[in-house]
Amino acid sequence: MTVRVLIIDDSAVARRVLTDTLAVDAAIEVIGVASSPALAAARMRRCKPDVIALDAIMEPIDGLTFLRSYMATTPVPTVLVSADGTGELRAAALCAGALSVVEKPRGWDPAGMENFGRELRESVRRAAGTRMRRATRSRLPEIPEPTVVHRAPRPVLSPAGGPQLIALGTSTGGAAALTLMLPRLPKDAPPIVIVDHMPAGFTKEFAASLNRSCRVTVAEASHGQELRRGHVLVAPGGELHTEVARIRGRLAIQLVDAPPAGGHRPSVNVLFRSVAQVVGASAAAGLLTGMGADGAEGLLALRRAGAFTVAQDRATSVVYGMPKAAVELGAAAVELGLDDIPDRLLRGA
Repeated sequence: MTVRVLIIDDSAVARRVLTDTLAVDAAIEVIGVASSPALAAARMRRCKPDVIALDAIMEPIDGLTFLRSYMATTPVPTVLVSADGTGELRAAALCAGALSVVEKPRGWDPAGMENFGRELRESVRRAAGTRMRRATRSRLPEIPEPTVVHRAPRPVLSPAGGPQLIALGTSTGGAAALTLMLPRLPKDAPPIVIVDHMPAGFTKEFAASLNRSCRVTVAEASHGQELRRGHVLVAPGGELHTEVARIRGRLAIQLVDAPPAGGHRPSVNVLFRSVAQVVGASAAAGLLTGMGADGAEGLLALRRAGAFTVAQDRATSVVYGMPKAAVELGAAAVELGLDDIPDRLLRGA
């Protein structure tokens, strides 16, 4: 099946380079280009692309602002292509709904073009297989106003007798899901540990981005760090597994140098199994949107240990892969939409 791609970039050189780079793969077809979000909205209406390759830095409306606008109305799998490779931009892009971020070679340096082309084509192919959650099909995006008003999400309460610890696992689409979910948590929420499949050097800024919008404190996890109420710890990406252990009688983070599990490091299964062993029935766990099956077996171990377990439902998952694997395995006690998950996890039942 041919993947139909729309390129949005305000640089004519970039549009030509991206078109030629994608054309190397016979299974990818560039069906249109646009030099601005205003033109892109009309092209999206006409050509209905499978994937959008979107420049991050444009004037007068930047790529991230446009991304947020169409993800709220007519989501399309999107690969952000940017000359800015900072963790801050990558965090913002994933939180806004982009599936991946590919950094442009500086000055289109020929030495970096081979790796760039390979990464871009792989990202586009992977994005094409992603089912995006659609809030509405009624209209295509309007060009947003420069000023955006952010409304505080409705908080959920932290009931007495809830779980001692909450563990979460996610992958593709997880950044956006966590951006919607975590700001609803009260400041006295039980300690939460998260594994999201992210590359090394990125999770620190991702956690900082979440922290700016949450009542709880969100940070990248470090070895030996104590788990405390009101704190959310995100597993460092790429190099170590994250487990929960008891250190001098207190729950704490343990970073483990071990081979990837099921191709992942950190692995959701590794985290969940450690929680099942150390916390057991006093824990609650959720498996959110993501590609593959990582976390399903670990969630089953948690359910068998007496913990409350939940999987995100098909309707609200960007990719119904990891949650589906958990449901088919009988690992999830309930399957819920994203809006309903925080309250059930806090209750632990």
